Amino acid sequence: MSTAGRTPPPGRIPGPDDEHASISGSVSAADPLAPTSVHPDSERQSGPAAFPQLHDRYAYVGTLGEGASGVVYLAQQISTGRLVAIKALRRNAGALWTDMLRREARLLGSVRHPAIATILTVEDDIDGTPFLVLEYCPGRTLRRVLGAGPMPVPRALRLCCGLAEALQYLHSDAAEIIHLDVKPENVMVEDVEEARGGGEAIKLLDLGLGRANYRFAAGGGGTSTGPDRRPAVGGTYEYMPPEQFARLPVDWTADVWAFGCVLWESLTGGQRPFGTLRGRAYAEHAAIAEPAWDELPMATPSPVRELLEECLQKSADDRARMTMSAAREALNRALSGRTATAQRRLHNLSSRLTRFVGREREIDNALRALVQGRAVIVQGLPGMGKSTLVREVAQRIVDAVDRRGPRTICWVDLSVLAEDASEGAVVAQVAGVLRALHQDDGGTDVPPPRGESGEALARWLDDRGVLLAAIGVERVSTAFERAVSSLLRSAHDLKVLATSAVPIRIEGARCLTVGPLPTAFDDAASDLLSDVAESSLDLAPATQRSVAAELFIDRAACADASFLADEANEPLIERICRQLEGIPAAIEMTASHVGTLPLDEIERNLLRNPGFLEFEPEGDSLERAVAWNVERLPGAERRLLGRLRAFAGGFALEAVWRVCPDVPVDQAENAVIDDRPVIVLLRSLVNRALVSFDSATGRYRVLAPVLRAAASCDAGLALDELERRFLAYFVELAERGLETQQRRGPASSGMRRPEWLDAIQADRANLGQALMLARAASDATPLARLVRALEPLWTSPGPLREGREWASTAVARAEEVPSRRLRLGLLNAAGLLALHDLAFDEARSLVERALTIAREDGDAVEADELNTLGVIARRSGDFAEALRRYAEAERLHDAAADVAGLARVRLNVAVVHKIEGRFEQAMEMLEGLEPVFRDREDLTRLANLFQSQGECAHMLGRTAESLERMGEALCLQIRLRSPADAIRCIAWIGVGCIERGQTDRGFLLLDEAEGWLRNLSLPLPDMLQGVVRSIEQRHDRARTEPTGRWRAAVPLVELYAEAIAAARG
Repeated sequence: MSTAGRTPPPGRIPGPDDEHASISGSVSAADPLAPTSVHPDSERQSGPAAFPQLHDRYAYVGTLGEGASGVVYLAQQISTGRLVAIKALRRNAGALWTDMLRREARLLGSVRHPAIATILTVEDDIDGTPFLVLEYCPGRTLRRVLGAGPMPVPRALRLCCGLAEALQYLHSDAAEIIHLDVKPENVMVEDVEEARGGGEAIKLLDLGLGRANYRFAAGGGGTSTGPDRRPAVGGTYEYMPPEQFARLPVDWTADVWAFGCVLWESLTGGQRPFGTLRGRAYAEHAAIAEPAWDELPMATPSPVRELLEECLQKSADDRARMTMSAAREALNRALSGRTATAQRRLHNLSSRLTRFVGREREIDNALRALVQGRAVIVQGLPGMGKSTLVREVAQRIVDAVDRRGPRTICWVDLSVLAEDASEGAVVAQVAGVLRALHQDDGGTDVPPPRGESGEALARWLDDRGVLLAAIGVERVSTAFERAVSSLLRSAHDLKVLATSAVPIRIEGARCLTVGPLPTAFDDAASDLLSDVAESSLDLAPATQRSVAAELFIDRAACADASFLADEANEPLIERICRQLEGIPAAIEMTASHVGTLPLDEIERNLLRNPGFLEFEPEGDSLERAVAWNVERLPGAERRLLGRLRAFAGGFALEAVWRVCPDVPVDQAENAVIDDRPVIVLLRSLVNRALVSFDSATGRYRVLAPVLRAAASCDAGLALDELERRFLAYFVELAERGLETQQRRGPASSGMRRPEWLDAIQADRANLGQALMLARAASDATPLARLVRALEPLWTSPGPLREGREWASTAVARAEEVPSRRLRLGLLNAAGLLALHDLAFDEARSLVERALTIAREDGDAVEADELNTLGVIARRSGDFAEALRRYAEAERLHDAAADVAGLARVRLNVAVVHKIEGRFEQAMEMLEGLEPVFRDREDLTRLANLFQSQGECAHMLGRTAESLERMGEALCLQIRLRSPADAIRCIAWIGVGCIERGQTDRGFLLLDEAEGWLRNLSLPLPDMLQGVVRSIEQRHDRARTEPTGRWRAAVPLVELYAEAIAAARG
């Protein structure tokens, strides 16, 4: 991925995925076998203060990595504007480190390969200390990729094939270099642009420990000769071959060992081949131990296993049989499925009729569980694709070329048995299928026994390497548990892979729960902020298609060969899949209609009647299967499921024990139904896959088919009582969120705005349900409390129009609210919503009503209401009235010694000065406010402060200061989920870049801001008025000078003005 012209704003250090592995993690040369020790003469310093003095050729952006000897910085080359990585020594690092850095520069200077990070130049700072200017490699280290868990085997092989290519080049006659520090931290994984074929590519980094002038045999490998075969200085214990750890002479085979270790970790998700020890202890153990071969995934191809056996030989001479060219050939052979040692497995799997889509992680987990254990139960609701998943896992085992694993795969459908079938009936069904499989194979071996004797079948199964793939187990769950438990005890190499919609209890069995497929999250503002945050102001990537949509598209093409997915219909497909809740069976059934119904008609049917698929034969079967599960629930579980119908969406555990118990309680351990703990009942529903649990969010969810089946459940609780509890809980939840959002104090005091938004957003559907219940209630208080608490949510991220409608309903009943303080809060919230909707007269009227109540009661919030009236006047263009209101508020805050209140008012006064062109006066007013907002952790006003300072600094010609402040503001606006203000910051940074002569980058950012603004669906254009007025002051000459540097910004400003005018209209 090219990085030219893509620069994050000053003040924004790239996030966790913008890594650049370097010298960190390597063993110090001062003490070759000491883990990451600091040189005695070096100083632990990094950051802007420690950035080397580089004659103003490079500007500091951030710190990418630190090691014992130095620091790697992200910098901007001022002459070109591109990002570079600067590898600099620490102060007083010493001559040894300087020599090593110059040697690395020489090595890098001789290397030219797309899979190896290149050096751009080596220079000296003003003190004469050398530093390297390197290609900046955006992306993720392989270590971070592995931290996300095991990856599919093909992906691991592709990445390591790229690593082998890089090492092959280093070992070739063109370079004659050995790396000596190959490890996941020194391998970057980059996304490849579609124009270059897409996918992923790797970059090998850090030749700080490398050696040159080795002689290799043709083909990229051989025994090095001469004085260069000498002990290595440094390295990383977990990747050192035995000879390197023992300080014996090393050659290119040290890289072969390290490559084998990296390949092993890539296949196992970060597990090392010789156990879990660390540092020196690991290296000592690796020198004598055998690799833990059983930890490799079952799907590991045999050429890869053989490659690992060669790479991890203890002797360097034995490893010399494996060159990197041979390693690449083995990996490519495995990826293409070519093998000379494929083992034929006996099976009765039917041929694939459709392509398997998604579930790669689940497949890998199932294969791994079968390697580590003997029984795996794939559990989930009907329609989740359990049988399809098990069939795919079994097919992968059939196709695998591994010499281990089952030799026979027996597919058995137990759903054909009666529900009261005995243990013997299960045994007879399995034996019958095995007998048919044996006969079809024409084997001369002893056939499986007839009858229902489990002992006889176990004796036959023992030592035959059979995998029993059983589906439909829930119908005969008890009999299956007994039969399989007995077979597993006697047949020592039998493995079982089964599907069930109810829990199966077999000793040692591993449960793999299968839920709905992921669907896309359709929120323009969230997508926008995600693009800004993840791309570091790169061009926003195309939206990634969800797995659910991929399945729909594939099955739709089966139904109609002319069907094609494109930019026009993919959003509609995503909405359909989300309406179907990602249930694979429902998606496949719906996709089959594509040949007879247009997509928009399918969506209308789903919106009009979410259960319309019940009228399909398969849909009716799905609904009846779910109902069958619900009908068999014990009484307490059925009552809990009936009460869970109160929730409109997902829910947290706290909501369950506040709404659902027989008697409401404040402690989870006391929440019971029929004297049984609610948490135990909920866990039972999760185990039966009737309720899903997301461990990442800690929330529960009941799918629509289950809710429809639960309609027959007796909740054992009056509906009005259930609704009363529901409303009371969510009013309390909203007010609790408002309290933590408004609180100003130490970090330990609670959530701030982003965290509060995350918590409240998760319950949007339930809060909507609570609002409807509150509107129908005779008491006006719950609705007033909800509207007051939810105002910040409706203001941003919205939808604002929804908030305005609910506020209007609540205000119409304001006189029915007995609490004057609550009435004041309601009027203020309604006024703020009107203000953000640019309804200035209505906003002023509402806030003045609130001010009257505050004055009558002598309320301390009078100053806040005056401040709000000042904001309304400023937004409506009446700056004199705004300053008058601010002055009244400032006097009251000053009398009350309210430092935070004074800071808020002065920020607003400075904005007026800025708008009217008094930039120096505005900067004076803003001075000293930053510590106040930081101490109170008022991130919203801190971001606004930085933006105002950035705009004023720009207008005063202090461009560098402006860019610094705007960069800080952008970081905060992204964190605050404020898309309009984020766009505003991007536009200002673009204008600043143009001012500094970085024309291409500036125009790129302005184009991005314009594109994001066009895609922004939230009605927040009023927040852009400031940037319009400020930029317009600098655009007159651009309109008259065709070659003016500012002309590219003119369409952007006109677009802002057009959006604001449309909103006002």
